[in-house]
Amino acid sequence: MSTSPATSFLRSGLFRRIIRYAVIVCLGCALAYLAYLRQPAPAPVGPTHEYHFFVFNTACNLQVWGDVPSAQANDAFRELNAVLQTLHDTINIFSPDSELSRLNQQAHDHPVVCSETLWDIIKAADEAWRLTDGAFDVTIGPLMQTWGFHDPATALPTEADIAAALQKVGFDKLILDQEQRSVSFPIPGMRLDFGGLAKGYALEKGSAVLTQHGLEVFLLNLGGNILASAKTPASRQPFRVGIRDPRSPDRLFATLELQGACISTSGNYQRFRLIDGKKVGHLMDPRTGRPGDFWAGVTVRTPRGLYSDVFSTAVFIGGADLAQKLTKRYPGTGFLLLKDSPDQKTLVQETIGDLKIIKNAETPPQQP
Repeated sequence: MSTSPATSFLRSGLFRRIIRYAVIVCLGCALAYLAYLRQPAPAPVGPTHEYHFFVFNTACNLQVWGDVPSAQANDAFRELNAVLQTLHDTINIFSPDSELSRLNQQAHDHPVVCSETLWDIIKAADEAWRLTDGAFDVTIGPLMQTWGFHDPATALPTEADIAAALQKVGFDKLILDQEQRSVSFPIPGMRLDFGGLAKGYALEKGSAVLTQHGLEVFLLNLGGNILASAKTPASRQPFRVGIRDPRSPDRLFATLELQGACISTSGNYQRFRLIDGKKVGHLMDPRTGRPGDFWAGVTVRTPRGLYSDVFSTAVFIGGADLAQKLTKRYPGTGFLLLKDSPDQKTLVQETIGDLKIIKNAETPPQQP
């Protein structure tokens, strides 16, 4: 039987040599690509512009990378600073002249019409209350006052004091008029306190300003609440952000990779009062009327600035169960919960959701 030319070629040594050569070339390409993937990422470069400022009663910092002219970066920073200062002046509970202070003084007598800025923050507070099943509540003002955070206290509150304050707490008690943009307090003594969401809300407003000015690579740090742009200085390498050790806040517990997201940490290691020799933390449970003290610290990474601030506070109060719910509801959200146990030399750690922690890493540029 005769053999066709095609069959002869397929059986020939030349065809086998071609196949071997093709396989070698393909393997070489694959190995070269794997080597590229495994090569170390470029070392991060320092920011081309950096600004330090003070707002929300805390030190803040903006770092900008890239080929950005100084005039462009300076204009962006000036508007950023102006927007954040206006926000602070609007909701500063410690200033009797702020719009929030006037609302707290007058809303039990008559409906108080709010500016667009204050009304937008109140709507954000409403959203936060609903998202966290009431674990985050800006009506905790009476509790903060009872525990000595608005006015100095010389003694711990009694059970009667706490019960009386709780009668004035509850976002669902507020009377909100969307059309009039007004707020009324049905119970005398109710007070709003936006301390638990102000910096997270400000991160979102600040990011919008920077983006409008054409900035693409930046870190915005508002007293430990940090927003990282989606683009980073070094290809394939996210920003790295430090997590403070609650037992020794001048040291880092770990570092966290951050890109196109925000981070916030809640803990009582920085803001507390000593009353009758007892350390009282500032994170209040609006349901019990008492400071939360189960966790040493709660860190959250999530895409939105508002959520980062609100969720860290709420989970410090609501615990791991609430963290599990929030990670299921909001993709890209993750928590690091740290518990201080007297019989443990190190903090007990629990990680929930989408969070990449790098322990014992080199000290990064930002430390919440």
